[in-house]
Amino acid sequence: MDESDWQRTADAVRTVFGSGELARLQPLLAPDVRWHGAGPGGCHSAEEVLGWIGTRTAEGTRFRLCGLRRMDHRLLLHVAVEPGGEEVYQVLTLDTAGRITRLLDYRDPAVAERDLTAPGPARAVGAVERLVPFVNVRDVATSIVFYRLLGFDVTEEYRPGGNLVWAALRCGDAELMLTQHEEPVDAARQGVLFYLYSGDLAGLREHLRANGATPSEIADGSPGPSEEMRVDDPDGYCLMIAQRVR
Repeated sequence: MDESDWQRTADAVRTVFGSGELARLQPLLAPDVRWHGAGPGGCHSAEEVLGWIGTRTAEGTRFRLCGLRRMDHRLLLHVAVEPGGEEVYQVLTLDTAGRITRLLDYRDPAVAERDLTAPGPARAVGAVERLVPFVNVRDVATSIVFYRLLGFDVTEEYRPGGNLVWAALRCGDAELMLTQHEEPVDAARQGVLFYLYSGDLAGLREHLRANGATPSEIADGSPGPSEEMRVDDPDGYCLMIAQRVR
């Protein structure tokens, strides 16, 4: 991205804040933009970012841009949140097309400044595009029954000699692979838990209870999501499920 591209993005951000119509940020957002700090659980897409801004605006919140500067591939915004006078320092990371790919909120300007001036990571050649948990289980079929309660469907199976020993599952963007393990599975020694999000956490909890699962009460997970619950799968793996913020 050359200097004119950077300037165009910075000018567009100033124009949007000046208009007070933050929905006009849409062309500046990458589709998979992440906003860490926008409510419990943050935002994970341009649609969610705009939805969060729309909700706050409808509640009467206004965002006033007090300052903006650039360092390398990042912008630092100083934003006053009104009414109330709260001040937020926001670091925006841009891609080579000038679109915002990440937003990080800070209350301490010194910490935001350190993030702004930190060198960006080198882009890996052939960077990975997916991360799929590969889980050892006692019985693949039993685990499939459980994960179907969460909305997963089987996309692939491997049955040597007719025995189901491996399966791939998917639910939207979430993926999981299950494999039969010859030794007893000790979930406590796996050093892993799964974090999931639901659009209707209370409804999912009742669905799980009605089908024999034992989810915990929905509790405050601060400083993370404000609503989350725990449920263990048939092998004892811990699944934390949070309410998705729209």
